[in-house]
Amino acid sequence: YQDLNKEQMEAVDYSGGPILIVAGAGSGKTRVLTSRLMAILKSGVSSESVIAITFTNKAAEEMKNRVNLFISKLANLPFIGTFHSFGARILKKEGRLVGRGANFSIFDEDDAMKVVKSIVKNFNLPTNGKSLSPAALRREFSRIKNELADIEYENETTKYLYKEYESALAGNNAFDFDDLIEKPARLFLENRNILEKYQNQFQHILVDEFQDTNIAQYFLIKLLAEKHRNLSVVGDDQQSIYKFRGSDFRNFLNFEKDWPKTKVVLLEQNY
Repeated sequence: YQDLNKEQMEAVDYSGGPILIVAGAGSGKTRVLTSRLMAILKSGVSSESVIAITFTNKAAEEMKNRVNLFISKLANLPFIGTFHSFGARILKKEGRLVGRGANFSIFDEDDAMKVVKSIVKNFNLPTNGKSLSPAALRREFSRIKNELADIEYENETTKYLYKEYESALAGNNAFDFDDLIEKPARLFLENRNILEKYQNQFQHILVDEFQDTNIAQYFLIKLLAEKHRNLSVVGDDQQSIYKFRGSDFRNFLNFEKDWPKTKVVLLEQNY
């Protein structure tokens, strides 16, 4: 904790429920989140009941290394990783509930596009129309998943093709990248027992770069945190670097509305 300033210390030590740490670039936000994670572990919380979620593998590695340095005494580290790796971990255990075997594949963008192209070809759709080009359809399918949209409200063609796409993925025992968030979020929404199992397991949730979350990502953590309300998020209200991935800035603005009695800490000192 050496050389943390007053606001940083306040963010690290707070233990009264949801906390929103608003931090500009250069204000040491990853360090604060990592120190907060360590403070939680030091207070005697078991590492199995803590998860720290980042947006990139690089940020996750950085956080793991920092925690490792300090807690070599821990039998095992808490889960520290990206939203997608966290979702994949849940699907490894619960995949059968969404029609997949445990040894499923994860399709990258190229694989997913191949599936969309074969559907367009099979149904002999005019690909010159912008709305039915494989790229446009792929974007639509991604939007539906990232927004947890109700497929029944989509137009008939989109609805039909989306269902074809989903059954093609299931037939390949595969998930696309968006599924790694959307499928666990829907599982939690539709399956109280599963949700409660994970709520009981994960009692402290920390999220970095919160301003970049999309609807499905926020829903996933919101549902998980509802029982214990130990949700710590760090974000920069000035920059949303993943806007193109459907990040929804309203998550940031709505946080205090969704979590009454949120503690807000502003980290304003730039290093």
